[in-house]
Amino acid sequence: MLTVYDEFSGVGGTSRGASFVPGVRVAAAANHDEHACREHARNFPDATHYQADVTKLDMTKMPRADIFTASPACPAWTDANGVRRDFDKANAVQHTLPGLDANDDEDPKLAARREEYRRSRLLMEEVPRYLRAMDERGEPVLVGMVENVIQCRLWAEWDRWIGEIRKIGYQVRVIAFNSMHARPVRAPWAPQSRDRLFVAYWHNSLNRSPDWDKWLRPQAWCPTCGEWVNAMQVFKNPRNDMGRYRAQYTYVCPKVSCRHGQVYPEVVPALAAIDPTKPGVRIGDRVKLGLKDLAPATMGRIRAGMVKHWAPLLTPSDGMPQGSVSTSAAAPAVRGSDGVALPPLLVPVEGRPDKQAAPATEPMRTQTTRSETGLALPFITPLRGGGDKNRSRAITEPAGTVTASGNHHGLAIPPMSFLMRNNTPRSNAAQMCTPVTEPARTVTTAGHQSLVTWASQLLVPYYGAADSAQPAAEPVGALTTRERYGLATAHSLDVSELPDVDDVLFRMLEDDEIGRLMGFDSLFRNEAPSKRIRVRLYGNAVCPPVAELIVSALVEAVTGESLERAA
Repeated sequence: MLTVYDEFSGVGGTSRGASFVPGVRVAAAANHDEHACREHARNFPDATHYQADVTKLDMTKMPRADIFTASPACPAWTDANGVRRDFDKANAVQHTLPGLDANDDEDPKLAARREEYRRSRLLMEEVPRYLRAMDERGEPVLVGMVENVIQCRLWAEWDRWIGEIRKIGYQVRVIAFNSMHARPVRAPWAPQSRDRLFVAYWHNSLNRSPDWDKWLRPQAWCPTCGEWVNAMQVFKNPRNDMGRYRAQYTYVCPKVSCRHGQVYPEVVPALAAIDPTKPGVRIGDRVKLGLKDLAPATMGRIRAGMVKHWAPLLTPSDGMPQGSVSTSAAAPAVRGSDGVALPPLLVPVEGRPDKQAAPATEPMRTQTTRSETGLALPFITPLRGGGDKNRSRAITEPAGTVTASGNHHGLAIPPMSFLMRNNTPRSNAAQMCTPVTEPARTVTTAGHQSLVTWASQLLVPYYGAADSAQPAAEPVGALTTRERYGLATAHSLDVSELPDVDDVLFRMLEDDEIGRLMGFDSLFRNEAPSKRIRVRLYGNAVCPPVAELIVSALVEAVTGESLERAA
């Protein structure tokens, strides 16, 4: 059994991911935060815990482990709070920031920046310090992993720091990875776009290297090759080895036959982590219920999100042209004369500018240590004329009059109307769907179960021909002598027909939803005394599915035995 020592362990994201790997046991963890240590111990009661300033731990008394993982705190590496961090130009001799002389201490903000840099640098030095101590003891760590934000790669002392690890006797791999692309074996998927830097290392004495292609290349559908492939990561600037997905690197098909065309790894949408039984509060009722009004910026984001993501979704279903089926066949949750299926909106509520609401049918943006994301949820809206035309109702209210001509009420619910396989760019509608009125298809480690987006053109099988709709962007199935496919297409809704923003249901994401967005499984416990603390602990964590993949590759290098790539 290989042992893990998890330094800067936090609530236990790395530990949880490592614990999913066969033959691995979390033996020790260290963190300065009382709540983090308590929750880590709750989930790993057999591990030894050190609640202390890690930089003050006596390395001669620390336990040796086969696998050493570390996630040093990252304040100095980020551009948090709108303050540009210029650590990339730091003076390596004085360990200060440029332009910060003694007089700068008069400015508390500049003094805090200097302290943050000093502290973050000191925490990074803990990695070679522990490795060196174990090597000098004659019991070198076999493999390990460091996690941080991608800006850490710009650190002026990066090459020197990496060199320290190599000098102790390790080979090193720098990894840029987005958590939404992790294809774990046992951990849940993380429906969150979270770009992070990882440094993996393994001792020279192992005489073999991890099979990174096996573990870090996500699956993607190549439309040219007409098959699923293990996508290759390609940086736009070949000299780079770190950056954000899409901004600095993309994925391409590994086959020369399609000229390495760009592909889009499969992902799971944020809605997979959201509890639809918690509807939220009608925005227009917040004040009378004793809640604070939403900030103007938040309201503006909701309105903009409604126009961008909800306006195109009115789908007529009165007629059924010959040879086609109504969209209600593909979306049973939408019935009657007309229907809409609106994706909930994930709404940033922090004060920072340039934030936009995004549909929950995409992976969530990066979760921070604060609760900064609200959820704009369903409402009932009448779909015919008359005085009630623009009067939307929350689902907690009685519905409007049901007339003899049919049901004129569309239910705008989280788009659980379809389960989809999302393997395309956000602006492209190529999904494979099944209605949620049926049991979900087998949930595999490929994470195929997610939700349909709002602009799909679907070839919908009927006459019992198949069990799922098929995107029109893919080849149709075998055609028989009978008509088998109808075309389900959404058309635009005039902006004037959108409901009033006061009728939208709104709530903040709950901490258990944030845990699922991070990729924590249902058995993991985070029982910190307040939601604020629980959210902070989750936001500081490493996504378990990513840790599982990297540790799996390292364990194979140690044992020489192949691990199953799929459950």
